[in-house]
Amino acid sequence: MKHTYILLIVLNVCMNVGYACDICGCGIGGNYTGLLPQFNKRIVGIRYQQRALVTHLGPNGESSYLTTQETMRSIEYWGAWQTGNRSRLLVAVPWQFQQSKTIDTKIHNNSIGDLSAIWQWNLFQSRQSDRQRVRIQQWWLGAGIKLPTGKWNKQSLQPTGTGSTDFLFNMVYDHRLQDAGISASLQYRINTANALNYRYGNRFTGTVQYYYKFRPLPSVSLAPNMGMIVEYGGQDQENGWRKESTGGYTIYFAPGLETVLKKIAIGAGLQLPVGQNNARGTIREGSRWMVHTSVLL
Repeated sequence: MKHTYILLIVLNVCMNVGYACDICGCGIGGNYTGLLPQFNKRIVGIRYQQRALVTHLGPNGESSYLTTQETMRSIEYWGAWQTGNRSRLLVAVPWQFQQSKTIDTKIHNNSIGDLSAIWQWNLFQSRQSDRQRVRIQQWWLGAGIKLPTGKWNKQSLQPTGTGSTDFLFNMVYDHRLQDAGISASLQYRINTANALNYRYGNRFTGTVQYYYKFRPLPSVSLAPNMGMIVEYGGQDQENGWRKESTGGYTIYFAPGLETVLKKIAIGAGLQLPVGQNNARGTIREGSRWMVHTSVLL
C-alpha cells in the first residue's frame, strides 16, 4: 500500500456548533481538516479536538459581567469505506464535552453530537512518472448529510447539536510532485430550520495546505504540513428573522504533523487564528488543536 498523503474534509460538522442566543456565534466553523493517509479498503479511527473562544464581549471587544469563557471538547469516532473503484463513504460520530464559565457560574453539558456521513466520488486521478520524479493528482467531489442526533433547545447555553438536518458538499484536490504536495479543499454546509424554527446560517470552509513526505525508516512515513483555513458563516434566522449578532469569519494558520507506522496513522494539528470578525465583534475565537490515531485495514 502506498502511503500517499491527500487532504480530506472528514466531517466533524458539529464540533463547533454555536448557540441560539442573540449575541452568540451560532455555529461558525467547526469542520475538521487534516492530512490523512490514503487507504485501499477501509480506515477506522478516533480523534480528540478542543476549541476555546470568548463570547458576550462588549461593543469594542472589552470584557463585561456577561463575558463567558467557552471550551468545546470532542471525541470523535469515524470510519471510511471504499464503496467502489472510485468512491468511498465517510461517517463520523462525535461525543461532545461543553463548558461555559462566567465570573460566578460554570455550566457543563456532555452528550452525543450530530452524526454525519458523506459519499465521495473520485472525479479525476492521474499518475505520471519519469526516471527522476513522480507526479500524482487527485480530485474528489462529495455530498452528504448531518443528522440531528445531538441535543438542542433555545434555552441551552451548551447545545451539542443544531437540532436540524443539514446538507454537506465538498471538493478536495491534491497535487503531489515526488515527496512535496499541495492540497486544496472547499466545503459548504446548507442548514435547515429545526423544530423551533431556528436556522443556523450556511457554513463555508476553504483550506490550502502544503506538505512534504519523507521516510526516516522503511516502515515509517512522516508528513509535516502547514496551511491556511478560512471559515465563514452566514447570519442565523429565527422565525424567518435574521439574528443580527451572528455569523462572521475566522482565518487560521494551521501547522501539523502526520505519521504512518505500517498500518497505524498518528497525527496532530494546531489552528491559530490570524484574523477574525465574528458576531460583530462580540465573539473572539481562540486556538484549536486536535490529535488522532487510525488503523488502515
